[in-house]
Amino acid sequence: MNENLPTDLTDLRAQQATLERQIAEASLPAAQAYAALLGSSEVDQLMTAITASAEQLDDTTRNRITVFAKMRSDLVILANADVSRMQKLAAAEAPTVTS
Repeated sequence: MNENLPTDLTDLRAQQATLERQIAEASLPAAQAYAALLGSSEVDQLMTAITASAEQLDDTTRNRITVFAKMRSDLVILANADVSRMQKLAAAEAPTVTS
């Protein structure tokens, strides 16, 4: 058997935690940029302009635009939650592997 392979479940969990932490560290800057863009005043202004221009349209189209604007605000919440999760993962101490 290869001596570099983990020998028990604890080692596998430690390796998984290490990989998750490394992925979070690598992904965090992009996730932060995405969350910042989604929540930016520029996107707020765009959504306001789109919603205002829809006032002249039929009810179905206005409702779709309202749903689209709501979806964007929900995405901001999710993106910020994901950034927070990644920050916690990236800040976690690396577990030790015993083998």
